[in-house]
Amino acid sequence: MSFVIKNVDFLKALQLVVPVAEKKQVKPILGNLHIVVAHHICEMTTTDSEIQIQVTMPVELAESECRMTFSAKKCFDICRTLPGDELLQISNEGEQCILQTDTSRFVLSTLSPYEYPFIERFQPNTSFELPQRPLRNIFNKCFFAMAIEDIRTFLNGLFIQISKEEIIGATTDGHRLATHKELLDPDVSKEIALNSNESVSMILPRKAVNELSKLLQEEDALVGFSVSETLLRVDFNHIVFTTNLINSRYPNYNRIIPKLGDNQCVIDKEVFKQALLRTAVLCADKLMGARFIFEAGQLTLIAHNVEQEEAKNVIPIDFSGEKINTAFNIGYLMDVLNVVEDSSIRVSFAMSNSGIVIEELSNDRSLFVIMVMKV
Repeated sequence: MSFVIKNVDFLKALQLVVPVAEKKQVKPILGNLHIVVAHHICEMTTTDSEIQIQVTMPVELAESECRMTFSAKKCFDICRTLPGDELLQISNEGEQCILQTDTSRFVLSTLSPYEYPFIERFQPNTSFELPQRPLRNIFNKCFFAMAIEDIRTFLNGLFIQISKEEIIGATTDGHRLATHKELLDPDVSKEIALNSNESVSMILPRKAVNELSKLLQEEDALVGFSVSETLLRVDFNHIVFTTNLINSRYPNYNRIIPKLGDNQCVIDKEVFKQALLRTAVLCADKLMGARFIFEAGQLTLIAHNVEQEEAKNVIPIDFSGEKINTAFNIGYLMDVLNVVEDSSIRVSFAMSNSGIVIEELSNDRSLFVIMVMKV
């Protein structure tokens, strides 16, 4: 059983599926690539039992239908060192898989393809199509505020709420919050099988968000969404992405947004970013905390470390309120500035001095909350 495919085409598909393969090797087969070739079409699959990606592509030649599974990473490392224009023959002989070109030959061990742990196809509760651009925008704006391995599992993902008119995304780790809203085109809205007052909500795991971000393009081409209580399938025609959903109820993130007082200021984004970078040099390594003193016309940033060293930077701001002396994590502020597109930001202060709200001047679709810290 063998087939022939252009290495350049095979490598492009491998680049999509290999990152999903399980790296910790809890089960050896989860580190493997599953291949089925039938009717001159190759279907490649990898899974870590939580998410799964399938890519289909034509082959140059197929002697017969075949099915095999072998190391995804080893296959990728081999193929990326081969010339892209070469034809690659892949054959299955007993318990071995052979990859060969005119000048090279590699023998890999295999496992039974019939034991491959696919995420099975499911019956969705609802299906619809969405444009890629707004989804990509939400992922880009909100990804940084997700928690990492928090015991509260719902914080380790991206909350998405889809209605006929808009898509809303939110992430929080308890210390900061990112939200972004995208309005849907009326032509797209009418194709979504929901009533005007209905919505679909889900929590995507961190790894699923990361891998989907690589697939979504900066374009308005539609992708198919199929959603059940526990699973989501996204269909890109020749790519099918499936993920488990986090089975939990997401908190009302609007409660995290502090009540704002009258104090606001406007800061040049690039000037602020450079001041943060300079101040961070002498911050305590892990906490990244610094004092922020807002006064009429200026902001002073002060940081100390355990060696009793100090950094102090002063930048101009548009502020005329009373003096505010507070502290924030510099890394959290940098994360916000890295996703803001405007040249300036608006900073609004909470009435209780518990945090700040950061917004872009040109639109109200994004909102970021940073809570104060003790330094």
